[in-house]
Amino acid sequence: MLTMGWAWQPWAVALAIWLIACLAFFGVLEKWHLREQAVLEEQANAIVNSLGSALRAMSGRVQRTEGMLDRILSEVAESAAIGGIALVDRTGECLARVRLPQAWLAAGQGATRGSHYCEGHILVWDTVDVGQYRPGRSPRGFGGHGVDSEHARKSTMKLFVSMPLGTLNERWKRDRLAVAVLCLLALGVAVGTAVAWSLARHSAAYSAQLRSAEEETRTLAEINLVAAGLAHEIKNPLGVVRGTAQRLAGRCPQEGDTAEALAVIIEEIDRTTSRVNELLSFANPRDPALEAIGLRRELASLERLISEELVDAGLSLDCELVPEDVAIEADPDQFRRLLFNLLHNAIRYAPSGGPIEVALPKVRGDHCSLRICDHGPGVPPEMREKIFSAYFTTRADGTGLGLAVVKRIARAHGWTITCGESPGGGALFEVTGISIAPADRSGPGRGRDQE
Repeated sequence: MLTMGWAWQPWAVALAIWLIACLAFFGVLEKWHLREQAVLEEQANAIVNSLGSALRAMSGRVQRTEGMLDRILSEVAESAAIGGIALVDRTGECLARVRLPQAWLAAGQGATRGSHYCEGHILVWDTVDVGQYRPGRSPRGFGGHGVDSEHARKSTMKLFVSMPLGTLNERWKRDRLAVAVLCLLALGVAVGTAVAWSLARHSAAYSAQLRSAEEETRTLAEINLVAAGLAHEIKNPLGVVRGTAQRLAGRCPQEGDTAEALAVIIEEIDRTTSRVNELLSFANPRDPALEAIGLRRELASLERLISEELVDAGLSLDCELVPEDVAIEADPDQFRRLLFNLLHNAIRYAPSGGPIEVALPKVRGDHCSLRICDHGPGVPPEMREKIFSAYFTTRADGTGLGLAVVKRIARAHGWTITCGESPGGGALFEVTGISIAPADRSGPGRGRDQE
């Protein structure tokens, strides 16, 4: 059998491989996203540098007026698909700002250059030289006509540029969704691999068990064949010995050691013959020849046969719950053997002074059920299936074939036999699926002694 230690290994290995694959997928995706962010930052920095160079080149050549710088930055923002632009002087005053929130500019305080992600944009800033201007002439102008060279000085300012991340974020979402779908597919492959691995291992184990079972079955069949032959050879000499012992017993006085010894011999031969018959019944099964059997008469006949055993055990057979007019279809010899084995088993375990009850609790249509119960210790639940196995017995003097023969006979007739607990305590054996004989075939029933 497969142990629990091996049962979880395919799933653990498959899960580990799947986790490693998922981590690898998302790791590669994260690297791609970081690289795209770096490329976007480089583009923003390039725009900052290019715009700073353009402003410096325009210094002193174009007349600066109020709003001129805003218009220039707006045109640049529109042409370059930039989210926003702002120009801030060294004192922190915003000289020009286009589509860029004032609050974002606080990110550039204290740093000459850098980048910052905020609200779906990447904000990049750098310090640029925008040429000469004279403070006080034009708050928004620098350089240009009329600059007093005495007061003019070089202007160094911070240029902010924001780039929208909408397109990039949408692509990242699609990438993550694709990787998630890929991980789900990988999970399906991992589960399928684990299932295939487990099935392969189970198949190999079951194949080995099947081969072992086939060998065991073949061995048991050979043993049964030998045992059946041996039992057949023993049965005839036992009959001769028993007949001789009976004749000697008839010639000897009723009392004395010789008569007692002959009685013991006859008793042991009868017990051995009974076991030989059980072995022959188990080893040589045959198809049942169905006849109509009067159930009550068959029980009465069998009660006379086992009357001495019942008296010795202090028991009685209660068949009051079996109707007089019920006839069933069964093989007479096999059904008699089934009843004999079940009653003999009940006699062994029932307490003295109690009844062995035989009943037909369910007669429905053309089928009925037969119950035989005693008031003994009963059968533990874990043993209620094992007791029908061949050679399984809990008694030191048992053969383990009586109930196995019962199950084989029931199966040959298409019946089902189960073991349970009787309402009053003890063992309850129930045979279900017994066919009721049609009315035109129901006769007086059979009532003969067992040969």
